[in-house]
Amino acid sequence: MSAVSASRDGWFGGGRPPSVTAHCRCARRQYRAAEREGLVGVVRIGTWNLESLFRPGGAAGPRTDAAYQAKLAALAAVINVMAPDLLAVQEVGDPAALVDLAELAEGGWQCPTADPDGRGIRVGFMSRLPLADVEQVRVFPAGLRPVQVDDTDTPISEMGRPALRARVQVDGGPVDLVNCHLKSKLVSFPGGRFATRDEEERARSAPTRSAGGPRRQSPSAPPRPGCSAPRVMPGRG
Repeated sequence: MSAVSASRDGWFGGGRPPSVTAHCRCARRQYRAAEREGLVGVVRIGTWNLESLFRPGGAAGPRTDAAYQAKLAALAAVINVMAPDLLAVQEVGDPAALVDLAELAEGGWQCPTADPDGRGIRVGFMSRLPLADVEQVRVFPAGLRPVQVDDTDTPISEMGRPALRARVQVDGGPVDLVNCHLKSKLVSFPGGRFATRDEEERARSAPTRSAGGPRRQSPSAPPRPGCSAPRVMPGRG
């Protein structure tokens, strides 16, 4: 499914945009067709950046309980239309907020989460399928050289934002899933800076800049502040 943006000032306060409904209905038709054809191991997996899912009261959360409930209701409505067996989620602030969302969405859900990063956000799963071997992935595997992150000699050997791995059984066979939230849109420079006048430093710190064009955004991040981007990946086991 193509990404669909949802502004805080837009459909979080109202109904679903037609594009969300149309794409989700198309995905559901494909899923049901596969079931009718007797295809085995069909499982629906989605991924969604929930854009700072915090309970109200904190610095990053909604200002009012009404705004919080409206966001939960809008997210749950789309999840119910998507009807995934498992949903990988990013930018979960409070694990309790993810449980609040799961209680509004149809079906019983397991909601494991990883540890938060420095911003207090984390990845997690919402799964209707039984999850096994759930584990957090932070340290880079053996054999992977430490990653240089700036102009100093100080490397990193673990992820600043832990990933989460889990295993599900599809038609009697194991399927491993890894949920990770990669680097945000912002380019950072030594000392925690987000800007520089040194063009050589900029070139070293922004390897995704294409020749003659702007830097490309990471697909794991919301398209713009206040937006969320759901994805559905239909497939078979």
